[in-house]
Amino acid sequence: METGSQAVHQARSQLRPGLGSPNGAPDVFRELAARLRERAALLDLKLRDAVSGSGISVEQWWMLDCLTRVEAASMSELSAAAQTPPPTTTRMVDRLTELALVYRALDERDARRVMVRIAPRGSALWEELEPATSAALSEWSGPLQEWQARTVVEMLASQ
Repeated sequence: METGSQAVHQARSQLRPGLGSPNGAPDVFRELAARLRERAALLDLKLRDAVSGSGISVEQWWMLDCLTRVEAASMSELSAAAQTPPPTTTRMVDRLTELALVYRALDERDARRVMVRIAPRGSALWEELEPATSAALSEWSGPLQEWQARTVVEMLASQ
């Protein structure tokens, strides 16, 4: 039996080459967008499995992951890392603070700005989850080579 994703892929593959929308977007861009969405959803499922039982969500894991790479991050940087709107980010950081995984501090250069830093407990939890999240990322990326991933990242970042 064919899955919904397979049926969509088959239908898309039967489109006439070069045919675009009335507004001029080629079908290949629609196909790319659909593939990116499918891959993002699959990654989300794999990471949910990896962090299940840890007491944090995938979005909160992305925040911790971001904080392991920088000394401190602003709320807007964490919002971008977790792909959550600012009010949701605030609630998630509140929860991470309650769990003693992160702490807030005023920005040393701008006292109006709050920065978030990872706490020792947050680092320990991130380390504990690292084998499972790395495995999820590796499984998700499939046969993609690192150089290919870098190329895609650079192309998307230049937009």
